[in-house]
Amino acid sequence: MMAWSQVDIKIGSTKAIGYFNGSNLDAPNIGDVGNEVVISNKKYTVVSVVLDERDNRYNIEVAMATSKKIKEQSDGKSIKGPS
Repeated sequence: MMAWSQVDIKIGSTKAIGYFNGSNLDAPNIGDVGNEVVISNKKYTVVSVVLDERDNRYNIEVAMATSKKIKEQSDGKSIKGPS
């Protein structure tokens, strides 16, 4: 588990500051949470949302992001640089 860090978030069209540890987001109650949140300019799919009514803050679990690298394909041509 990662340490909590302060992040910029966007829920719907509203921006705010939250705290993120890689899979959980602590955010102010700024409106309906849909299926997706933006955390530091990266989109995450929402797995679950719990509103902590004591603090009026959301505890949002997001799906872990996977980074798929696109493999470069060769066109078969070699490139010669200056000799």
